[in-house]
Amino acid sequence: MEMNDRVILQRRVPEGGYGGGYEVQAEAAVWGHLEEVSASFRSRLGAAGMSVDKTLHMWRAEFGSLSPTHVVLNDGSDYRIDSVGTSLNELLVKLVLVNSG
Repeated sequence: MEMNDRVILQRRVPEGGYGGGYEVQAEAAVWGHLEEVSASFRSRLGAAGMSVDKTLHMWRAEFGSLSPTHVVLNDGSDYRIDSVGTSLNELLVKLVLVNSG
């Protein structure tokens, strides 16, 4: 697996007030491996009550140093991190992403 997709990790917190906006507390550009989801994986997560649009494999150390809540792709699309799991080995994590736009 090649880490050839540049993404931006963001940790966001809701702003107070009526607007429902958010404030970006921390941000970092990192390399990862972005994947489309297979129909079988989408079906399995759907049966568990979860949705998924994409998955991102990345280095555990980079993820842990920021504790992000969102991922912004190169095309500007915005995804919420729905869950974090293990990837190929202990050095990597697999993020389940849901479109937040």
